[in-house]
Amino acid sequence: MIVTVTVAGVGGTLIALLIGPVFAIGARRSRRDYALLRAQGAPAGTIRTIMLRSSGIVGLAGALAGVLAGIITATIIVISTTMSGSIAFPNLILSWLDVLGIVLGGTIVALLSAWLPARRATRDDPVLALRGEQPESAGSRRARPILVIALLAVSAGAVALALFTEQRIWLVLTGLSGTLGIVLALRPLLPALGHLAGRLPVNARIAVRDATRRADRTAPAVTGVAAAIAFALCVAIVTATQYATASAAWALRAAPGTIMIYDGHYMASTGSENPFATSVQEGDAGGESSVTTAQERQRLQDVIAEFIPGTELVDVRMLTLEGEQFPRILIDPDKTCPAWADETESYNRYTGRPAGTGYPASATSQNCWVDKRLSDANSQSYWTTRDGGNIVVDDGTLVRALGLPGADEAAQALEAGRIVLTRELDLWPDGTAHLGIMEDDHPAMAKWEQLIEDAQGQGVYENPPDPIENATVIADAEVFDWPSAQWQAFVPESLLAEAPLSENAPTIERVGLIATANSLMDVQQLDQLRDRLLLLGVNDITQARGYANDGLATTLTTVTILAGLIAFAATWGTSRLAVADMRPDLRVLSDVGASPRARRRIATALALTIGLLGALAGTLAGLLLGTTAAAAMASNDTIARGAWVLTVPWLPVAIIAILIPTLTAATTWLQQTPRTNGGHIARDSAIVNHNGARRGATSEARR
Repeated sequence: MIVTVTVAGVGGTLIALLIGPVFAIGARRSRRDYALLRAQGAPAGTIRTIMLRSSGIVGLAGALAGVLAGIITATIIVISTTMSGSIAFPNLILSWLDVLGIVLGGTIVALLSAWLPARRATRDDPVLALRGEQPESAGSRRARPILVIALLAVSAGAVALALFTEQRIWLVLTGLSGTLGIVLALRPLLPALGHLAGRLPVNARIAVRDATRRADRTAPAVTGVAAAIAFALCVAIVTATQYATASAAWALRAAPGTIMIYDGHYMASTGSENPFATSVQEGDAGGESSVTTAQERQRLQDVIAEFIPGTELVDVRMLTLEGEQFPRILIDPDKTCPAWADETESYNRYTGRPAGTGYPASATSQNCWVDKRLSDANSQSYWTTRDGGNIVVDDGTLVRALGLPGADEAAQALEAGRIVLTRELDLWPDGTAHLGIMEDDHPAMAKWEQLIEDAQGQGVYENPPDPIENATVIADAEVFDWPSAQWQAFVPESLLAEAPLSENAPTIERVGLIATANSLMDVQQLDQLRDRLLLLGVNDITQARGYANDGLATTLTTVTILAGLIAFAATWGTSRLAVADMRPDLRVLSDVGASPRARRRIATALALTIGLLGALAGTLAGLLLGTTAAAAMASNDTIARGAWVLTVPWLPVAIIAILIPTLTAATTWLQQTPRTNGGHIARDSAIVNHNGARRGATSEARR
């Protein structure tokens, strides 16, 4: 719902700001025609109806063209992401009801955008319009600063409301009101721009001062450019933030490049027999199952060395206990559950308990969902023991080989007999870690299982019984911030010989290996290595690497490029309307002897002025819209966990803000060629001179 409201609000506002200037400039160019109709007695309603009907037709045609362009764009995104290996968009679905809604919405936005120009045209003084005069009323000049201040106050108030109510949807209002305020604030700044034009060359000075003098033409054009650029920047910021947030939730398990080998049939902890023992391709499948561990290890290392020379194999060993007992890292029960992990109120709703019961939960409560698997998006294969634990036994060798930040210090802590924890929550106030020797509460578990059975699949929300703590090992500990769900704690092997752990038959279970490497393999090489190792009985292999989602990256890149192209097309179109509206002035310059090159430079300077002003306003508005929209669309969970990362891609922002006005000016320069522009103006001037000559000759004959 929040995403829908955000997209509709931001998109609708920007579209209205983008379309409105088109109708405003169109109404200005037709101002004389409307004045003639008014002078001949046409009522205001007729003029308004003419404008609204034409805008409705334009809006309908534009909406249909937009639907077609959207389908083509979506098809390009689906094809490009599919080719990159992503399954984020498996197919393309668009219902006719959605198409109808989009077409109706586009038509309505066009009508709303044309309403203000139509209203202004009906109130225009026919005499002033026929003279070509359109002074801005004093009331309008006084009202605009008040309106700008009011919009900025609304923007600030929406921020305060979002903070007070903790409802970030109010930030959408912040972005929209702030954007409108920025756009409206441009017009009062135009006179100052005219004063600064004195230092410019003659042609540029003429263009800038004409832009400031014809504010009724310049302001709508700048608004359209600003809306187009704000749209592109908003899309870039939102998509970059989404990618950065996904990347922040991805936790490294080892230094990038490290090969992780997961337990297979030949490794003792599985207890499985060689599945290839009776295969006709036994030699290719890995040989007999009676090979020794040293032989097996050497064969693995030989294969890996073919792909990664100089690699070293290091065992991944985990702690387990014989019998029904199992080891677990315990949390101080006096610690409060982090707010983002506290599911107490959900539990209360499902079980019918009064709201607030048991809230806030203890960090040891089963309503406290602090399992690192819930916050780590790295969903590779997972090392674990037979009882589901992931407490590593290490003398520092594995920690150093993993190469995570602070690995050397962590290895030294293990060598000194201290436990290495990977999150602050597991550390007790006295600087120790508690390793519990646990056992399920069998009578209570039987009752809970009976409850599940009696529910007959209807859903049971009662928590299972807590395990029994038979004994606890307390040891000094150090914490290293390794958010990967794979690593909860590393205990020194010397701890196994100390009571009470030594009294509960601790054993070390080898669950896999890592192979050190300093560089990333490409996908084809990794697949080849995986195929070779699978034949030797390995269950799976992966290579540690940072977050990389080719499909998402391709999608974001494609969307940003398309947004930039749309912004350029809108900027060019709006600037072209402004330059076309300037054509009568260019004709006058031609009549007084201005060269075609000078007129070309003036038109280009006008397009550049509009583009730069629009880029300035659009950049400010885009940054505001992008940040507020990204914040409004973020989930509470990602923000509470600190995983949300507001990201402004400054390089694309700079490219869009600078390149689009520059390309628009360059396109205008190419369009206003001396031959074409001069030809049109010369032809228009010839008609004027010819008509003038005819009128002069007729007058002379009469005399």
